Amino acid sequence: MQIHSVNFERAKPVWAKGRQNEMNLTLSFYTQVARAETAMLRLAGASLYQVFVNGRFCAAGPARAAHGFYRVDELELALEREQNRIEIRVAGYNANSYYVLNQPSFLCAEVIADGRVVAATGEHFFAVEYTQRVQKVQRYSFQRTFVEVYRLDEREAGRRPVDLEPTAPKQFLERGVGYPQYEREDARHVISAGRVSLSEKESYSRDRSMTGIGEGLRGYRLEELDITSTQEAEKMDFTETWQGERPAGEVDLGENSYALYDMGKNLTGLIAFDVECTEDTTLYLLFDEILSDGRVDFLRLECANVLIWQLKKGRYCCLSFEPYTLRYLQAVSLGGKCKIQNLHIRRLGFPQSQREILTDY
Repeated sequence: MQIHSVNFERAKPVWAKGRQNEMNLTLSFYTQVARAETAMLRLAGASLYQVFVNGRFCAAGPARAAHGFYRVDELELALEREQNRIEIRVAGYNANSYYVLNQPSFLCAEVIADGRVVAATGEHFFAVEYTQRVQKVQRYSFQRTFVEVYRLDEREAGRRPVDLEPTAPKQFLERGVGYPQYEREDARHVISAGRVSLSEKESYSRDRSMTGIGEGLRGYRLEELDITSTQEAEKMDFTETWQGERPAGEVDLGENSYALYDMGKNLTGLIAFDVECTEDTTLYLLFDEILSDGRVDFLRLECANVLIWQLKKGRYCCLSFEPYTLRYLQAVSLGGKCKIQNLHIRRLGFPQSQREILTDY
């Protein structure tokens, strides 16, 4: 098999100074680029990244590669404003898994506009620590890295600038596979709703992804966690007050209440929604591929199917960083009222349009 390498014209791989091996550190890289007729973003990184242009989600990556190699995305951009803000949000996990490799974190990126490089890491990008994503959280599972917990303020307070430094040189490869189209799949219906109360339980689930942290399995130990997502969700007791089928486009959640969504089928992708909070609240999303005795078992198969957004009063466009597979999603609001709109999945996976069935062996 022939391996095709890729070179950057000016970009250098960089990361926060002295923090390349830090677990679950998320940085946001920014640059401003003027209007252009044609533009392309060339980038590679570890562990994972998302790309936004003028606040709108564009892409997620990278494609998989072997240890010591990194695949390069080349994304066409629409730079239609006089000044366009490009953000690349990068999560450096530095944890072993069956999902992403345990390798030092970095980003290498450059913007080519009308045929020339107009921004490149090492020259034009600046970075902040994305402190809205809580760093010291439990693993999602034995196979995957970390769960997602966010603390959001409409004023975007709390982002800390970081000093960047060059990393060791990298070996870059072509992407080699197709790009997702990020098709949108809206939630079909809300099928039940009710009230939520909290009570301490005699014991809480502790699988090997929580008890086995050490030299063989990297992560944060229980005593180090800022929040234990599954334990917080296990405290919830649900009382159903309605069952049926309602439109899912706009759902009002009262104080300490929930709504159960049906996506219609199992989907894999990024979970997205808009939310307006009339007061501070904590929003939990509990999900699974099936219902177990009519409820969402967010611990089934030893996975922590719990996403948390701690929200100050305001309006937010929320998007998960990781892809998940689910059909049923239970949205729980604790502490305040909120309105959820446009809950949907941005599908991942290349939509193969031509298939050939081989009959000769």
